[in-house]
Amino acid sequence: MSFHFGMTETILFDFWNTTEIGGFLGSIILIFFMGVAYEALKFFREFLQVQYKRRHTSYGTLQPLAEDGSRPCPARAVVQPK
Repeated sequence: MSFHFGMTETILFDFWNTTEIGGFLGSIILIFFMGVAYEALKFFREFLQVQYKRRHTSYGTLQPLAEDGSRPCPARAVVQPK
């Protein structure tokens, strides 16, 4: 990555060329809103996952999670002392 201060620049793609200060400012604003939209989509995806898990969890049949929290532990036999 390098920084330079030319007037004719290509930003991200060959068709995205800027030749004046207005093009630079417009590109800055557009890239900023693209970042905001990306973060909003990430948040919305996590929100939907939480909602789905809440609606599809049967609290009477929960199994303990593995140490990493990703998969249920296999059923363990309980040995009763005699």
